[in-house]
Amino acid sequence: MNYVFMEASQRAGVADRVISYHSSLGVLEWPAVVVNGVRYPGVSELAALQSAAFGIPADRHVEVSRTRPASDGTRMPHSLLTEIAAYGRFPRMGNPYCRKAAKESVVSAAWTPMVTRMKRELGRPVRILKVMGLRSDEGPDRKKRTTELD
Repeated sequence: MNYVFMEASQRAGVADRVISYHSSLGVLEWPAVVVNGVRYPGVSELAALQSAAFGIPADRHVEVSRTRPASDGTRMPHSLLTEIAAYGRFPRMGNPYCRKAAKESVVSAAWTPMVTRMKRELGRPVRILKVMGLRSDEGPDRKKRTTELD
């Protein structure tokens, strides 16, 4: 998806406006590992490397993660483990944890301060185009979706 989108943004002359986001699952993401002396990057690092490979500079690659209010008013990480502890069970079938609440909503919330700043700087409304790549292997509903690329 990144390839298709970056090609289109370059043709439109707006590649310099692209911001990539990685919704980290925190402690549940694959960390970097070393096997037989070879280091393999973790998920967050891979996301940053992928953005860089498509021409998105490091200052326009943003990592976000889900948080919840703590009793002292600060924000604390909220992961699948804290979700299970809070509700005493795994998320229900048909409502996978890593989709809407932990991914899409977290990215959308991160836009607010950026859009506010950009509106002030540009003196005009800011438009957002949200582009996501979805793996069809993650569920039967996704397998039914058509692939649309031009």
